[in-house]
Amino acid sequence: MLFSTPSAPLPSEPGLLRLTWEGRPVVRPVLIDDEQAAVFTDWLELLRAADVPFAVGGAYAVYAFTGAWRDTKDLDVFLAPRHVKSALDALKAAGYETEVRDRYWLAKAHRPPYLLDLLFAVRHSTSLKVEEQWFATCRPAELLGVRTCLLSPEELIATKVYLGARDRFDGADIVHLIRATHGRIDWEHVIELLKGDEEIVLWHLLLFQYVYPGHVDELPIDLMRRIFDKMQAQGRAPVETRRFRGMLIDPISFAVDVAQWGYEDTREHEPLVAHDGISMVADEEEAA
Repeated sequence: MLFSTPSAPLPSEPGLLRLTWEGRPVVRPVLIDDEQAAVFTDWLELLRAADVPFAVGGAYAVYAFTGAWRDTKDLDVFLAPRHVKSALDALKAAGYETEVRDRYWLAKAHRPPYLLDLLFAVRHSTSLKVEEQWFATCRPAELLGVRTCLLSPEELIATKVYLGARDRFDGADIVHLIRATHGRIDWEHVIELLKGDEEIVLWHLLLFQYVYPGHVDELPIDLMRRIFDKMQAQGRAPVETRRFRGMLIDPISFAVDVAQWGYEDTREHEPLVAHDGISMVADEEEAA
């Protein structure tokens, strides 16, 4: 497992993050002060009391699996679009400021300076929205004394592969997850979550090889060869020249391609919730 030097002093009575992973118990101190711990605990308990299915992701899930601590004022939880309204109602009734920040992927609760991010899709495309099946594979855990679950490494990777903007790159998290798991990732499941987008997976596998040349044995070599072969075949039969996926990676930096150079924004990008958090996804589609 990987460990980092804590950037915050231990609180007077440190909370813990506990889980059982690969058959052994993992216990990590949560290096936040008592005030922040109380706010985070309240948020988790409110969501549980409201019967909102959710999984913790982001920095805390990465910390659980890798030991790499990141000091943050945010708590990221993932939930299906159909549960956003219930979560916001429960948090608002408890006195927290709430909002739908972006109808495509993000709602929030506030207790400044702390933020609860309620993520119901991946940042740059609604094609990868949170589905009920994610909670069947999440890892049971206890965070700050509250029973919860963490996104599995596969779902966690899927939420991060498209975050390659100039101001936000999560490739290091993915590389650390591969290293911490010794490559024991269900890559076919990751590709399934990404609707068959294998090239973006290959990008991060090559990044791992570059960062950790001494751990190439932890890479899925057969999968990498398959993706290379697919890309070579595409080179012999190029796709339509206006096909463009840059907006998935960074819709700011690549906006010029769409605005001025004639490329198409091919993202599936329809709002998933209304301004008040009510789901705009058909029940049968969410349950699929």
